[in-house]
Amino acid sequence: MSNNEQQKIEIFDRYILRGGHMSLGHIHRLVDETMELVSLSADREIYNEICIDVIRKLTLDIVR
Repeated sequence: MSNNEQQKIEIFDRYILRGGHMSLGHIHRLVDETMELVSLSADREIYNEICIDVIRKLTLDIVR
């Protein structure tokens, strides 16, 4: 497992512990559909970074 894959899982765990309700699969679908909508492709590392940013934003929305 790559470092950013591990980081994504750790950040997702914090999101769930703070009351997040989306599954990791749902977040992946959200990212996939958005990337398709804007005709963007990315390698696995960049894809994970995008997912990490989405999870961080979702976590911030819970805290507020």
